[in-house]
Amino acid sequence: MLEKVNQILRHSGLPALKDSSDYYFLGEGAWHAAYRAVLSEGDYVIRIPKPVAYDRMVEYHEESLLAEYDGAKWYYRTANRAVKGICPEFYHYHVSRELTYTIESYMGETLNLSAATKQQMYDYGFQLGSFYKKMDSLPLERQGFGYLKWNGTEASGELEEDPIQYLIHEKAEYQQELDNLLRSDLPFRKNLLKQKVEELLNLRQIEKFGVTLSNQDTSPENLIINGQRAKLIDPVPIIYSGVSLAANHIHNYEVTFPLYRNAPRYKKHQFHLYKDQLSANSQGFREGYAEQSEEMGLALEIERMLKLLSMAHVHYQKTASNTLSREQQIRMGNLNEVKERLMLLLGLLENFEVRDKVGVR
Repeated sequence: MLEKVNQILRHSGLPALKDSSDYYFLGEGAWHAAYRAVLSEGDYVIRIPKPVAYDRMVEYHEESLLAEYDGAKWYYRTANRAVKGICPEFYHYHVSRELTYTIESYMGETLNLSAATKQQMYDYGFQLGSFYKKMDSLPLERQGFGYLKWNGTEASGELEEDPIQYLIHEKAEYQQELDNLLRSDLPFRKNLLKQKVEELLNLRQIEKFGVTLSNQDTSPENLIINGQRAKLIDPVPIIYSGVSLAANHIHNYEVTFPLYRNAPRYKKHQFHLYKDQLSANSQGFREGYAEQSEEMGLALEIERMLKLLSMAHVHYQKTASNTLSREQQIRMGNLNEVKERLMLLLGLLENFEVRDKVGVR
């Protein structure tokens, strides 16, 4: 492996390592294996695509890799303009059949939930919420909307339609998800849910806040703590509503991570054991993002409800089809676990209440 690491270092313009003690395996995610290289110039993280992901061989797809890696480079650069040093300052990538990798500045240790207090998690969340709000204020440098694609020169939004009109029309999609659940034979208080969701849909006006370059993945796996400062790595960039993506962070920390306790993708993290810390982070994030604005606080609550609705609808679709692909099983668990989680989500929807006050730090 030393030979491979040195090949990447030389290719990226950095000096090679002298021996194998100067690098070590950091770990792996779903798609990449990561190594830390220790150089006199500083420490770097090298990510190499795995040949197998979600129990299947990964085919080489140049444009997808270019969009992913160039999107991360664009996000890092933009994020560091919003808050200096929140993301790696150095980032380089290369894509070819012979050699594909990314290399970036080493930021520090990944968040250790078992050692973090609720107050610390609140503070980290507040920092991230404030950062997300600052990202919203930066002008977009590239065209398009939605997830990123490779346009032949750089990563840009894959959709060409007007983003504001898309967000307005999105209400109809949420209404359809609600209608599908209401027509099901699932045992829940349908009239109550219908009233709650339709009331908030009528209040939804996130299109007036515009769109921004944001990040869909701020899981604890990608949260680095360095000197009590929260930093982010390994983003999933998207051009979308900043309010919606802010609510996505809150929803994930309050609902997704604790409820996916049995899914192979998340099982090793034991997130359900740290519900209080995760909840404290989401509350800090909400307050850092809303900045004491009741209007923004309500907008976040509406999006939080709709994230719950969509998650329940996806689970309903999987149970109705009565089948899961291998990748879906890894991400969501087996069919019985999906059915059990669906009922928990419906309970959360029934009991959902808008938080009427935005906390003051």
